[in-house]
Amino acid sequence: MSGAQGHADQGGIDDSILVVATGARLCQYLGSSGLGFRALVDFAGQSKENIILVLGCRTPTNPTVSNTFNNIPRIKKLDIVSLDLVNLDSSRAFASHILQSYSKQISVLLLCGGSTLHKGAAQTYRPSPSTIEGILASTPWKPKEAYALSKLVQMHVFQITVDRFAKVTGTKKQPVVVGVCPGFVPQTGLIREYSWWIRFLMNYIMPMMPFTTSLETAGETIMRAMQDQNLTSGGYITPRGSDSLASECMGLTLRSEWRDWLVSKGVWVEEE
Repeated sequence: MSGAQGHADQGGIDDSILVVATGARLCQYLGSSGLGFRALVDFAGQSKENIILVLGCRTPTNPTVSNTFNNIPRIKKLDIVSLDLVNLDSSRAFASHILQSYSKQISVLLLCGGSTLHKGAAQTYRPSPSTIEGILASTPWKPKEAYALSKLVQMHVFQITVDRFAKVTGTKKQPVVVGVCPGFVPQTGLIREYSWWIRFLMNYIMPMMPFTTSLETAGETIMRAMQDQNLTSGGYITPRGSDSLASECMGLTLRSEWRDWLVSKGVWVEEE
């Protein structure tokens, strides 16, 4: 399901930049938005350019989402598309929709996910393409553990993408890919799988702790990655400046093995 909406004044679409975002969800707790959602609202609100926004989310019919973005003057077209990131067919359909519907080059591609969790997964499981199937088959997974492991693989894909973009030639400006760790924000949708008392703790008590990051600061960190024209590929941005990925993500041999594994699964396509 997808629906294209926009302001009554459709002027400016031709000179608009194309912004694509996935995983930016509305967080129901405290009535506040999730990090990606917050960053998108701030980015669009401060943009000096008109925007065509393609948003992939699980709840495309949520009126709060469409009403929020349709009230931002710089958004000249809003295309909300059903997307379930745990479903490969859904992800491919979303990508196909963009390629078939828009001839413009994507100016900003925002993929939202809990990247900071990849470090714990790297230390606990140390997965590789040769061991991942056994790890997945032998463990009764809890949602957080499975999610963290998926983020570790995603960060390998991040580095593979950095390598791929480095080969791009003949363009005015090379594509730039950066990772963002917005900090520990307790009141996001990542706690939705937990019991009510943990959700209460994370929503009302943990935000007062000094080691947590506010929703506003986290959103600003993501937005900086979307706006800053001086960033270089491979950077990992945090509210304090920058950080490093798990060391497991930096090995060239392991990265090559993951690339081959992803190609064999039909998830990654190598093009000359």
